[in-house]
Amino acid sequence: MRGAAAAFAAQLAQARLFSYRATQVLSTAEQRALAEGVQRGELPGWMNGVIAPNRLSHLLIVTRTRGEAAFALPDGGPAGRAEVEGVGLHLDPRGDPVGAGGRPGPGGFLGPHALVRLQLVDAASGSIVAQQDLHEARAIAGRGDDEPGQPWNALAPDEKVTVLRDLLQQGVQRVLTRMLEDAGRS
Repeated sequence: MRGAAAAFAAQLAQARLFSYRATQVLSTAEQRALAEGVQRGELPGWMNGVIAPNRLSHLLIVTRTRGEAAFALPDGGPAGRAEVEGVGLHLDPRGDPVGAGGRPGPGGFLGPHALVRLQLVDAASGSIVAQQDLHEARAIAGRGDDEPGQPWNALAPDEKVTVLRDLLQQGVQRVLTRMLEDAGRS
């Protein structure tokens, strides 16, 4: 995760980062159970198994969450709200977003979003050093008059990937930087 690497580089230049994935794809419920277990100081066996051999001092655990996202247009105008999960694209074809100047939008919007929980854990004790939820959401209301009423086509496929990657990277960097600063003051 580039956002985590940038945050650590700015706050702890000596830190070495390793990336590990779960041994299987975890559902949202399983990720929530993992995050709740971490809060109780319980790490799964596959995490415990990488700590000693790699001499890890801390773990950054990132799990997806679910919640309400408030989507705003680039000019700050509200586009809508929706219950979303993790990192993805919300499609609202029926909305009628209004820009900050009161101008009606093209109807509907594409909403890239990132809802994740970051938990920084002391590997030796299993205790949480810092924890924060990231809730990022934007609204993209089309490409002008090219395809009015077709919010899915507001971005090309490669642009959708780029906007999600950037949203997550920038959000993780901002939130993790704040977490590391707060942990440094404790």
